[in-house]
Amino acid sequence: MNRINAPFPERHLIDPVMFFVALILAPVLVTLATFWIFLVPVGALVLGGPFYLIFATPILLLWLSWHAPKPREIAWIGFCANLAVSAGMYLYAIAVRAYDPENMAMMYLYFGSVFAPLWAWAFAKLYLRLRRPFFAQTI
Repeated sequence: MNRINAPFPERHLIDPVMFFVALILAPVLVTLATFWIFLVPVGALVLGGPFYLIFATPILLLWLSWHAPKPREIAWIGFCANLAVSAGMYLYAIAVRAYDPENMAMMYLYFGSVFAPLWAWAFAKLYLRLRRPFFAQTI
């Protein structure tokens, strides 16, 4: 069978309620588990949380609609998404002539390189534990 006539891969069903519960709870639980490290996770949650919700939601919805949720793969997706968002922030900061765009982008890159995979991994673990096939649907 050639590539043109190949069937589409099977789509996976997503439990939307548990998806959003896991999406919101994952960074909060990681922060609660690690806040004793000089309060850095609290700052990461405040500064990186909005970016996590804005960018992780569509990325994870697309990924989970075509792939089974595997925590290691989703952690890598979080890491790669953080690289892309940090690069985009740097380019935006240069475009608007922000003060010290290199340090701003590097701060998000350094802290995000630790917390984005942790939050993504925690999301995958929570989602796997919380989802119910009865409520799953295609998205």
